[in-house]
Amino acid sequence: MKVRAVVGFLCVAIALGAFVLVRRTPTWFAPPARDDAAAIDRGERLESALIEQFTRVRAPDASTWSIAFDDDAANAWLATRLPRWIEHFEARSAGGPRQREVVQLRFLRDAVELGLSRPGTPFASATLAPRLTAGELTAPVTGGGVASVRLPGGALHALVGWLAAGDAEASGGSPGGERWRSDVTALLRGESVSPSFDLGDGRSVELLDLEIHPGELRARLRTRRSTGAEDRPR
Repeated sequence: MKVRAVVGFLCVAIALGAFVLVRRTPTWFAPPARDDAAAIDRGERLESALIEQFTRVRAPDASTWSIAFDDDAANAWLATRLPRWIEHFEARSAGGPRQREVVQLRFLRDAVELGLSRPGTPFASATLAPRLTAGELTAPVTGGGVASVRLPGGALHALVGWLAAGDAEASGGSPGGERWRSDVTALLRGESVSPSFDLGDGRSVELLDLEIHPGELRARLRTRRSTGAEDRPR
């Protein structure tokens, strides 16, 4: 009887411990509220600055340009601006807007950690190491887990596959958002994507260099004529 009692106690303790672990959210994952005034302002300023930089008409000799922003600004945009864009596109689809997951990131050295909280499921994270190689952008998964439990190789790839499947499902019926969502899905699946983005006005923006430091991302880019137009810097 004593042995059974001890075994039963251990089983209950392990079950409770596992429950606590999978319910725990790391301290760095604290997305701002969607109606937070400061976050709204910061997200709008980041979006406006990036749009201005990407669409600016540049002199032919201005071959490259740079951007830099911190993870606080990125998370303000993810919390306040991204949901509005998704709702705008999904309002046109047959299903209409749906309940969304909450996403936050943090910049590490040479890596980005993505955290995701989806209704009815534990917190999940994946660490990606974006890199430019031979004109292609890849983002190998170097770590991740569920709540505070870090996962080994096979389980980690299953988790990333689940995240990628959720992203692909979310992209359905959202005209205008297909390119960036398909690229995120491809990167999560370990595939490479083009580092060039068509602006739709005969120009494209090409990512030339990417630096990720703790708390900050820096990128060097070039605006060029799109394929089929005169191939010179703008």
